[in-house]
Amino acid sequence: MALYAGAAYAFAPPCAGSYVSTTKPIIVPSAAATVAISNHSSTAGVIYVCGWHLLSTGGTSLLSYGTGTTCGTGGVNLTGALAAADTVTQHSDGSELFKIPPGNDLCVTGGTSAAGTGWVTYVSPTNLNP
Repeated sequence: MALYAGAAYAFAPPCAGSYVSTTKPIIVPSAAATVAISNHSSTAGVIYVCGWHLLSTGGTSLLSYGTGTTCGTGGVNLTGALAAADTVTQHSDGSELFKIPPGNDLCVTGGTSAAGTGWVTYVSPTNLNP
């Protein structure tokens, strides 16, 4: 078993270990809207993104992190603009695809001319108990 080096401990990679992961739907209600997928900005732990599937129905979509209901404070893009009318799926082989810094939420922005849908799987700070 591979070990993941933490601050003062080592444990199996979050996306491959026996940790409880959360899969949430991505539903962006309107064009160019940004919505929070996770609600962990008040916790001190890291969010590990293990996989995601996004259908951008028009314009471009992207994943980001920050604080607030729309990740508007301290927002950082995790992906570049994803192609219009395209489906993008990413799964990990056990390691995380993205690591969201403590105190932030994971967000998605819908296409510039239409809403987006899909899902994301992540391990939250509350599920990491090495």
